[in-house]
Amino acid sequence: MSAHLTTLPSVSSAEAFWLDQPGGFKRVVLSTLGRSAVIGVGLAVAGERRHLLKYSLFAATAIELMVLGLVKHQLNERAQAEASQPIALLEP
Repeated sequence: MSAHLTTLPSVSSAEAFWLDQPGGFKRVVLSTLGRSAVIGVGLAVAGERRHLLKYSLFAATAIELMVLGLVKHQLNERAQAEASQPIALLEP
């Protein structure tokens, strides 16, 4: 696995997704569901019961999309930086 891009907990799953690593999509889904559970607990504590599942899934999905976008942007920047590095010529 490559070096960590940021400190967000779901970065590794997003990175695996964008790099087409085996299980990358599954990891993104599991990360989203885990985040949804945490959000759902917070909503329940705050008194939200009627739309708990819907609100927690929407919130978790919005956060996951932001993470996927951030990681894609960072991977593109990394690729551009690597592509712009001068090529070292071997001296005879």
